[in-house]
Amino acid sequence: MENQHRKIKGYRELNEKEIETMNKVKETGKMLDELVLSLQFESDKFMKVSQKMVDIVEQLCIKSYEIKAQNGDCFKAEQGKLYTTTVPTVEKNEVTVFSNYCVPIPKEHFVISENCPYTKRLK
Repeated sequence: MENQHRKIKGYRELNEKEIETMNKVKETGKMLDELVLSLQFESDKFMKVSQKMVDIVEQLCIKSYEIKAQNGDCFKAEQGKLYTTTVPTVEKNEVTVFSNYCVPIPKEHFVISENCPYTKRLK
């Protein structure tokens, strides 16, 4: 059984550098697996904390609004579309709209959707 692997067609012995490289790849793979698991755990933990900290509602945009970031990214809230936002408060003059970005928009551009569970809790 010993050295039977040498009978496999196309098999060759790896040199020392190739073995080192292969071992580095294996070790890096283990580290990446650990990092991904750690990030998933932290992400889940963050989502649970953020959901407790922020009430989120579905709101209807009643007046279109466009905002442009300093880096050139642009967000357009379109009249008649539903958006997920933070709950409007008396203290703040804006809500945060969640899309590809988290965008602060004056709250007068939105009304809470009748289908939103938060609205039902208020009644």
